Amino acid sequence: MYTFFVFLIILMLINESKLICPVWIGEAGHNYNIKERFDAVRKDSNKLTVTHVHSRSKSSEKDDIYDYTLTFCGDEGTNAVLQEDASKNKKSIGKIDNSSILVGGEGILLLMYHHGDPYHSNGHCNGISRNAWVILRCEDQGEKPVFKVVEEGRYKGVLLTETPCYYLFEYNHPGACSNFVKPIKLSPGAIFCIIFIGIAAAYLVFGIIYKRFVLGAKGFEQIPNFAFWRKIGNASADGCDFVCRRQEEVSAYKGMTNALDIESNDREIDEGLLPM
Repeated sequence: MYTFFVFLIILMLINESKLICPVWIGEAGHNYNIKERFDAVRKDSNKLTVTHVHSRSKSSEKDDIYDYTLTFCGDEGTNAVLQEDASKNKKSIGKIDNSSILVGGEGILLLMYHHGDPYHSNGHCNGISRNAWVILRCEDQGEKPVFKVVEEGRYKGVLLTETPCYYLFEYNHPGACSNFVKPIKLSPGAIFCIIFIGIAAAYLVFGIIYKRFVLGAKGFEQIPNFAFWRKIGNASADGCDFVCRRQEEVSAYKGMTNALDIESNDREIDEGLLPM
């Protein structure tokens, strides 16, 4: 069972690394932490859905109701924004590929997805591919994040060369704020240390309670396995003394030079004691 969960986690990490996201373009010196802010928004929810009513200009015509599903990152060629009408007909409004772009500034990010399903050649937008623009706006008032459709921009003729047709969406989220603080993730080493300290603290506390109130121990004897830990401490002290405070042993054998030095020193002391 443990092996299965480990394999599942590894598989999830591999799939996460294969996801394609919009490519950030901009100057390194003025990035406003754009990539980190986008990741904060995406990891909160990678997929969003909203229902939007397109009102007809004529009151006699029935309004169109569409469901829009936005996917920030995904596999190559999947739909970034998918439109579905009441009859379950679906249209792609932008694909996830290497042409997806991420730009932004202080308090706002902009995603651009291209290569969606084309418009009708004899209708508006001259049959070009649909595009989705998603504005990620800073929400710092504590409100719940909201995903909504802003407009569908349609242009003809010469305007098409200046501004393409697009669907514009907006998503308000705290992660898009420039002062957003990225949550600090614990490393595996930190998690191990926390678990180890927790186990050691529980061992010490419950061990002292048991020995004091059940066995009636007093003083240092309340510490669980006190004799064992004392031996560990003494052995550690001896090892430290051997490694860190190692001194040269004094030899019991004295060579001729040492003997002559001692005899010379004794003679000088005796001469100093003789009366002048």
